[in-house]
Amino acid sequence: MKLIKNFERFLLDTVNLDKTRYNTAGTGIEAITTFLKSNELLKNYFIDTSPQGSYKQKTIIRPVSEEFEFDVDLLFEMMHVEGWEAKDYLINIATELRNTDKYKDKVDTKDKSRCVTIDYESDFHIDIVPAIKTDNGHWIMNKKTNEFEMTDGDGYAQWFENQTVITNGFLVETVRLIKFLRDSKELFEAKSILLTTLLGNQVYYETDTFEKFPDLPTTLRLLIYRLDQYLQANLNMPTVTNPTLPEEDFNRHWNQEKYSTFRDAINDLLNKINNAYTDSDEEESIKKWRIIFGDNFPSSVSDLEHGSTLPAYQLGNYSHFESLKWDENLIYKVRIDGYLYSIDKTKLFRGINSDAKFGSNLSIKYVAKPHCPAPYTVYWQVVNTGTHAASLGSKGLRGQIFISGNQGLSSVQWETSLYTGKHWIECFIVKDDICVARRKFFINITNPNFR
Repeated sequence: MKLIKNFERFLLDTVNLDKTRYNTAGTGIEAITTFLKSNELLKNYFIDTSPQGSYKQKTIIRPVSEEFEFDVDLLFEMMHVEGWEAKDYLINIATELRNTDKYKDKVDTKDKSRCVTIDYESDFHIDIVPAIKTDNGHWIMNKKTNEFEMTDGDGYAQWFENQTVITNGFLVETVRLIKFLRDSKELFEAKSILLTTLLGNQVYYETDTFEKFPDLPTTLRLLIYRLDQYLQANLNMPTVTNPTLPEEDFNRHWNQEKYSTFRDAINDLLNKINNAYTDSDEEESIKKWRIIFGDNFPSSVSDLEHGSTLPAYQLGNYSHFESLKWDENLIYKVRIDGYLYSIDKTKLFRGINSDAKFGSNLSIKYVAKPHCPAPYTVYWQVVNTGTHAASLGSKGLRGQIFISGNQGLSSVQWETSLYTGKHWIECFIVKDDICVARRKFFINITNPNFR
């Protein structure tokens, strides 16, 4: 049986990063960013910081025991410094941190070749990854080899987001579950970026539709089945590359022995998932899911409390959205900040993050913050999904790309919460008739008059 509510409770209580740790990470990111912007040396080269990796992709999980930590990769985009070799960026950042009372005892560079780690006393650390941008792309630094290495964190994040949209968001939760099994059961060794890529590759962007991923257990079963098929077809360890940067492979911490263990573990996991999923007896199915995930997998559940009275919805059909009008070269970034207002736009209630849940009859202010030199033009696209919006046809569904106010010079877009369902707004930054940056922002709306 699927036992969807059991999975929801299991994620909420055991797997997902709890609110306290999430807030701790946010506070740490903010404090380090403030330091980098104000330090006498580094402020001269500061461009921006942005979380990367599991934190950005929302695949981060709670530590399964005191032996495990959770971490955040913080990209520190900076200007090229004349006279600095690759290793100097890491050495100098570590030195500046050590010269402060706040961080002098927290800096850890042991066995760290591409980052400077701030190790807090709790089960948490932040890896600061310096990077510079050139006409050829972004480059990080390897201290051990003293070389610059090309990377594409934003491109990877966009790829993963695209894969996630197709799965109604269940790809993210599947990655969390497999990372939980890796840590709690110690079934195999694989870095998070490797796991995330292998699972993301099992979503077929060109042919898959959201109907194939109606819930988490079904998504888990399908993606593990596809992954097993891929692994069984490769007796020898394949090279797993960055989908947006083929020059970058993620095998550097893997070898044939670890791969073979992983290959066998996924095959065994698939058999156990099939047994639990197809068992029509609820009690027996629960026992089988508990064999997989352990005793914390709920044996019974009451109505779930999500910390909110409003549900998170699945994306409905979004085939009505307009395709990109321009050639695409995503060399810059754009952030979207969201704010909830009263319907008359006079009272600010709170800021919101992507995938926020709220009711109808509210105004939403979206503010685009491009990291791109002027001139450029701002465009938006609102894509509503679900039966409520669809009941009003194209007026409710929308989907067209349109220029922002003041002939594309305005960075602000106002919308109104109307239709029950999951929707998104996307911002496009266009420069010289090329889309150079884009970003989606998802929302979940509950209209009490439409259930």
